[in-house]
Amino acid sequence: MINTNILISNLDVVKNVIDYFAAKYANMSEWDIIKIDAIENGKKFNSPNSEQFVNYGFLTPMDCTLYLSKIGFNNYGRAIDETIKALYEKLIIYPIDRMLLPKLSDERYQFNGTITYGLYKKNLILNILLGFEFIIK
Repeated sequence: MINTNILISNLDVVKNVIDYFAAKYANMSEWDIIKIDAIENGKKFNSPNSEQFVNYGFLTPMDCTLYLSKIGFNNYGRAIDETIKALYEKLIIYPIDRMLLPKLSDERYQFNGTITYGLYKKNLILNILLGFEFIIK
């Protein structure tokens, strides 16, 4: 179950997590930076096939946390994790299929393509994550 209280009390973090996962579709210059950082993280933490996964757009929660820390969002791990959980539950991001890669050591998620990007462009993802109470407010 999504803890919407954590999301609502950390809206700036939530928006930055959404931007992070949407960057491949929404902001290519930012995506280039994210991609380089994520590949470096994979090397640093010995994540197998990390570069290949990142090039396909699959990023780890740790990549997101490290990137947000770098841009000024330190100590928001719980809010970041809760946002990623909400994005996954609402099908905004999806994981690498565990059936194909059963020995994968870290979770990796990718933005759910052009339809989700349409929601992103219209600034509707927060509405999906937080529901009617947020929309009404």
